[in-house]
Amino acid sequence: MKQGFFDKNMSFYLSAAFINAFVDLGHKITIQNIIFKTMSGPELLIMTQIVNALMLLPFVLFFIPAGEMNDKRSKLKNMKTLALAAIILCVILTMFYAAGFFWASFFATLALGTQAAFYSPAKFGFAKELSKDEAGLAKINSALQSISIVSILLSTLAFSIAFEALSLNFDGNKDEYAKIMTPIGISLTILSVIEYLLLSKITAAEYKTQNTIAQSRIIKYRTILSNGGILPSMILLSLFFALSQSVMASFPSFAKDTLGITSVIATQAAMAISAVGIIVGSFVAGNYKNSRHRVAFVFFGMIGYSLFLALLLGGEIYFSFFCIGVAAGFIMVPLNTLIQERTQKELLGSGISLSNLLQNILMLLFLGAGVAAAIHGFDAKNILLLCSIIAFLAAVYSLAVFPQPVIEAFIAFLFGLKYRFKRIGALPTDDKGKILVGNHTSYIDWAFLQMAVDKKIHFMMEKEIYEKPIFKPFLSFFGALPIDSKNAKDSIAKAALILRQGGIIVLFPEGELTKDGNIGEFKRGFELLAQKSGADVYPFYIDGLFTSRFSKKPMPSYKPRRVSIVIGDRLEEAKAKTAKKAVEELRFKI
Repeated sequence: MKQGFFDKNMSFYLSAAFINAFVDLGHKITIQNIIFKTMSGPELLIMTQIVNALMLLPFVLFFIPAGEMNDKRSKLKNMKTLALAAIILCVILTMFYAAGFFWASFFATLALGTQAAFYSPAKFGFAKELSKDEAGLAKINSALQSISIVSILLSTLAFSIAFEALSLNFDGNKDEYAKIMTPIGISLTILSVIEYLLLSKITAAEYKTQNTIAQSRIIKYRTILSNGGILPSMILLSLFFALSQSVMASFPSFAKDTLGITSVIATQAAMAISAVGIIVGSFVAGNYKNSRHRVAFVFFGMIGYSLFLALLLGGEIYFSFFCIGVAAGFIMVPLNTLIQERTQKELLGSGISLSNLLQNILMLLFLGAGVAAAIHGFDAKNILLLCSIIAFLAAVYSLAVFPQPVIEAFIAFLFGLKYRFKRIGALPTDDKGKILVGNHTSYIDWAFLQMAVDKKIHFMMEKEIYEKPIFKPFLSFFGALPIDSKNAKDSIAKAALILRQGGIIVLFPEGELTKDGNIGEFKRGFELLAQKSGADVYPFYIDGLFTSRFSKKPMPSYKPRRVSIVIGDRLEEAKAKTAKKAVEELRFKI
């Protein structure tokens, strides 16, 4: 995967994405700056909300054709066609500027939004075609998000500086401001041409039109949403973008009316600092080692977004926007990756368009609410405060829909303060059920095994321990499976069903914690489970937890403890003696 980031296709793709975001924002920033210079008070707030709405409305109006187009045709060809359309639109826009037609330029935002509505599913769908697996997709999303944000940062500053330079010592009406912005229109046209040339450089042989699934639209969207986690991810992503849109639309009015900031550059620079934070947050989330726990970043991101938005209201704008950006990176990368990964490739265009639809409906609703609030005297500061409260509620919702990854990630963080963890080897990434067998050194072996395996794992344990009131809620929550010696057939049947559905079962064949650090005799229970389910068996070896405070022979130490888990190759023979020998041999790989 690492090599993929440096091949020419990836380079041209990310470069085109950079220019695409740069151009998309350039006209919007210019129109917003004209509004900023010629309006104030409620009128400024309302018109800022409307210009944002013009970019969003096409995502709602055209989500079905945008999805259909990107399901049926090559996403690469679609990007090229839409890049060509952007050139034509920018030429027309330049003519509006030159003629001094402010309102024509203002409503041309709707046409640019339409182009973006069709381009977005192609751009994000193509990311999946470039990736090899979920970890690679997360890294591409991280790179794409960072590239786009750097572009937004530079675009915001570049077009704000250009605006100030072109309008230096100028005082006129909206049409006169539009006329002197003609050089900006020319630059947008040139950049669109460069984007088209970059996309034309991508080798198309690998990215042919995929096979389509013949089904009705209702069934298609129902199929997309039937995969667990997609709908909650779309809801959370939509809430995030709606909040961000409201924050960015309301902040200029808040800065001008409450903080007394009148400079366009100062206002845009404060918001642009969030882009630096997004780069940091996207990199951390995209490169996190456990893909299962990656979605936990959404919870912590929403909490951070809420807290630092509240801090922003106190006047600490630059640091707050940076931290808001970090939180945004935590939110966007995991959710986009989950949606792309869990949507069938043949339906990915419709899946991304559906996500865009939900995002833009919520953004339009939030913007409409902002306009209504402004008309009724609800100032920008109160809008920002309400956004902070909604972000906190979104964090609560993310915890409700992804409880296990969030709690597991938090536990992993706590253990990380004391333990230095390393995984050697990995399970295959296919969907077949797997049985893991290994040594049992401490009461927290399960936590490190879950950190080592990207998918959810189930542990089989004695029912007598499972049924203890102090343990049962906790063990049930994390998917432990009690073994009842009197009804062993029922326990085996439940475990076999999980395995046949592609799940992972962990057993400690010794049946108890080691008292001396050595590996005891393996019992044969897992042999029957492997036979009943047809699942493959993989050995593992845990090192570093014996003599910890959670073992049978605790030796307290204040130094960080190094813990390693070695995962071996599939056992050719699912027998107790063979498994024990394989586990013993794994200790020499540390």
